[in-house]
Amino acid sequence: MQARTMLAVMDHNENHNTQREQAKTASGLQRHDVVFQRQSKQWTARPVYQETTQTFRNNMMDAVIQRRLDPSVKYKDPLSHMKVPHLAAKNLGRRMSLPDTHRGSQLQTDGHPPHPPSIP
Repeated sequence: MQARTMLAVMDHNENHNTQREQAKTASGLQRHDVVFQRQSKQWTARPVYQETTQTFRNNMMDAVIQRRLDPSVKYKDPLSHMKVPHLAAKNLGRRMSLPDTHRGSQLQTDGHPPHPPSIP
């Protein structure tokens, strides 16, 4: 679990300040995703952005291979072990409960949101 969180942190650090372009369809139109807003009970269109970069994974694999090829690194020697930084927050991954005022019945009686408007 800690390794997965560290990968998520590295992904975030690589992509959080980049201004990604909006994704486009094959015909050149900007892509949107239709999402139902429970609070306003309306459908809205959100822009879909290009995929994030994952170059940190290749860099990490290159560093692992270079380290493995280094003859001065001994496998079971504690002095050769890499230092792994500790995670700053202890509450990563915990869910917060919402107050009862936000848990109103905002769906239709069958438990599903209404269908999105038809696009001509």
